Amino acid sequence: MDPHSPTERIDYIFADSGAKLVLAQARFAEKASAAKIVLELDNESSYAPDASNPPPVNKPGDLGYVMYTSGSTGKPKGVMIEHGALLNVIHAMQDAYPLLHDDAFLLKTTYIFDISVAEIFGWVPGNGRLVILEPGAEKNPAEIWQAVVREGITHINFVPSMLIPFAEYLQGRAERHRLRYILACGEAMPDNLVPKVFEVLPEVKLENIYGPTEATIYASRYSLTPDSVESPVPIGKPLANYRMYVLNRHGQLQPIGVPGELCIAGTGLARGYLKNEALTQEKFVAHPLESGERIYRTGDLARYREDGNIEYLGRLDHQVKIRGYRIELDEIRSKLIQEESIQDAVVVARNDQNGQAYLCAYLLSEREWTVGQLRDVLRRELPEYMIPSHFVLMKEFPLTANGKLDRKALPEPDGSVKAEGEYAAPRTELEKTVAKVWADVLGVERVGIRDNFFELGGDSIKGLQIASRLQRHNLIMVVNHLFKYPTVEQIAPHVHFEKIDIEQGLVTGPVVLTPMQRYFFERITSDRHHWNQARMLYRPEGFVQELVQEALNALLRHHDALRMSFCESDEGMVQFNRGDEGTLYAFELVDCMEELDVSRKVEEKANSLQAGMNLQEGPLVQAALFRTRAGDHLLLAIHHLVVDDASWRILLEDFRTAYQQAASGEPISFPKKTHSYQKWAEELQHAAASKKLENELAYWKKVESTPTRPLPKDQETLYQTEQSTVTAWIRFSKAETENLLHHANHAYQTEPHELLLTALGMVLQEWAGASNVSVFLSGRGREAMVKGLDVSRTVGCFRTLFPVVLPAAQSGQVGERIKLVKEMMRAIPNNGIGYSILKHLSASTDKHDSHLTLQPELVFHYSDDFDESGTNDLFTFSHLPQGRLLGPAAERMHQLELYAKIVGDGLAVYAHYNRNEYRKTTIDKLLGLYHYHLNTIVTHCTQKKDVELTPSDFVDKDLSMAELDDIMDLIGDL
Repeated sequence: MDPHSPTERIDYIFADSGAKLVLAQARFAEKASAAKIVLELDNESSYAPDASNPPPVNKPGDLGYVMYTSGSTGKPKGVMIEHGALLNVIHAMQDAYPLLHDDAFLLKTTYIFDISVAEIFGWVPGNGRLVILEPGAEKNPAEIWQAVVREGITHINFVPSMLIPFAEYLQGRAERHRLRYILACGEAMPDNLVPKVFEVLPEVKLENIYGPTEATIYASRYSLTPDSVESPVPIGKPLANYRMYVLNRHGQLQPIGVPGELCIAGTGLARGYLKNEALTQEKFVAHPLESGERIYRTGDLARYREDGNIEYLGRLDHQVKIRGYRIELDEIRSKLIQEESIQDAVVVARNDQNGQAYLCAYLLSEREWTVGQLRDVLRRELPEYMIPSHFVLMKEFPLTANGKLDRKALPEPDGSVKAEGEYAAPRTELEKTVAKVWADVLGVERVGIRDNFFELGGDSIKGLQIASRLQRHNLIMVVNHLFKYPTVEQIAPHVHFEKIDIEQGLVTGPVVLTPMQRYFFERITSDRHHWNQARMLYRPEGFVQELVQEALNALLRHHDALRMSFCESDEGMVQFNRGDEGTLYAFELVDCMEELDVSRKVEEKANSLQAGMNLQEGPLVQAALFRTRAGDHLLLAIHHLVVDDASWRILLEDFRTAYQQAASGEPISFPKKTHSYQKWAEELQHAAASKKLENELAYWKKVESTPTRPLPKDQETLYQTEQSTVTAWIRFSKAETENLLHHANHAYQTEPHELLLTALGMVLQEWAGASNVSVFLSGRGREAMVKGLDVSRTVGCFRTLFPVVLPAAQSGQVGERIKLVKEMMRAIPNNGIGYSILKHLSASTDKHDSHLTLQPELVFHYSDDFDESGTNDLFTFSHLPQGRLLGPAAERMHQLELYAKIVGDGLAVYAHYNRNEYRKTTIDKLLGLYHYHLNTIVTHCTQKKDVELTPSDFVDKDLSMAELDDIMDLIGDL
């Protein structure tokens, strides 16, 4: 066969029952667009042409195969392979590794793996034999070897992960065999594997083969010898009719020894991705060095050697960022496996229970290592930030069905690699407290006084968490001291006691109105009592009424803000914190056992309860226990003036604790109180007269003076009550949410809410037709305005509102928009809490005239501290209705409100709007635009290889974006 003849073809069809197609003959549309593919598949027969069954006319590039490969997301991608490309590879391999008439190729690779194609067709040019291994034997070295000996196998493929146990199995075996070629492919070849193979099979030719599916399986080769000592093992030079390049990000050839992205051109390139034009255009690009040609960007890191061979250095997407440092994981691995007693290693980035990233190394080694010994090995050549926090010893690495390393199946660190020395117990109360906090934060069973913080998996982020938790014990630790004094024994003398007295009894008496409470009474004049938040809890086993009430009694006594009352006076609205006398909360038991329509019954009762708050006398908490045949549903409704999202997180956790303690007969005990809402409100009043707030005034006046354009409306209306409010919403998938929360941040070092706001700016600029758009943000409101004031466990209405101007990028590019929003957000003084204080409290101090008057049309709420999944070992959230939260006669607080929060495993965005102002189609379009723009932003960030920093990432806070760009350009030219 002539591999370049467009009329040559191979007519075999491989598919699995017409469902998930793995290898199938396909007729491509005449145009090369991957979005215009027409598949003609036969899932039940194999077609072999003969005189009575002539092949159809095969125009150049018209017929080919669809091979499926997994992307970084794990989702299969259909790669369109032309016949000419497949024929080229088969003949190139025949030229390099001749398979003659009496030779045999072993088919042991599952057909869902592209390497199997080389086995299925590799015997054809030499008219040899194909021997098919029994299913399930591909991971059994003994059965593979028996087939090699029994069937006279001469050619065999191995993934290096499987070649390791195969070589170990052959130790001491001496059966006669005909094996001539071992083709190692699919993974990087460990350099210490080469001598092991030649030790047991000295006459075999060991070949290191490289190639992605997109280049038709194989693209380069390198022949190894018993004397080979290369590290890393080269992937060699291109096969016939392939060309390979190492390029920088500008498409220029890299000098010898300088890493860059490996790119491939030539006959073997695929047509593109099936029905994925965007990915095709991203990966198959115009050849930067040869006009009219295409090139495939592999995403692999490589470099040229002086002899012209290419070294594979790892995946670009195996680079991770830990604590601000960009790290190449394969570089750490290569240092570990240089140790003679370490057979293989894998390094991955994991996230701890707090979502912080850390490095973990997995080792195959017979030696008993300690953490310190392994750290010393790596410290010889690597900086401290590249040293893994955890090490795990394993007997074998988990493999996928294809025989490749299964990174997702690697276990959590298990303490199999110990720290040095015997456990030394804490001796003093201070050491015991510090050791206990370390153990809780680091996730270890116990910490000895001589255990090294960093060897236990500590880092600067965990140091901050430790300092914060020690403060709860009135202990002050400087985080930087951990680097100098990394053991409990060393740092204990530098931890000092600073007592902060917090009243643990009932808090009673008058309470100053906070900014958000003042704003509420300014805006809402009707149905003030009916303005609530609620949660409906579900327990299929049922709640015990007495335990529920016992837990709620404890909650209302512990969390003082829940006992507030409000009444009018000559000086305006007055807030008072009641004691524990009178009714703390309203409670009803509702039997729905015989109800045919449980949902309707629950909604009716819930509506009644929601409207039953009494601002003047209390209570501001309503509870109802609904009994149903499928379990119990517990409604908890609380007036918005005394609760927020963070408060709900505290309350539900405390309710769970109290219920379980009561159920086991234990006295109910909560963690100690933090400062009361009464104290917080008092300190805000003092802050309103402070020099610090006065210095913020110029910033906020500048924001308010920014020209803004009113939001467009479909029609004007006089009806601005909650009765006219309608809610629309969209939901992002789990994968989209995962990318937003965990993978999109690296590109510009952003937080998720900064990307949410970037998308909002793009939507509003498109919708309102304005360059800069002003919106109000809802902040957490728990920022540390006063030193020593702790409200981390305080229940109350803390949230604040402050305006921002979402800037438009002059270039219109997504990256510029993201950077502008990031810098805008990080320039906001004290996370925006000062604006509400200046606007609502400063006037009463007569200290300065704020004159902040901007009234928000659109408010954007984003919640990062409450997950609506609500799953724990006591209850989940119920699907039954909670009732109307806001009174129908109450005034609408704002023209348009958007809420973004995590519900279950997906991001949900809700829009509350006036149906008399906006048509449903308008809001649906608005949300659709938001879905589109946010996904565009996330896709841009996750596909971006390089990190772009902005001025806020540097110590020099006066550095401008333009100055930073100039500096980065200079660095890039070096």
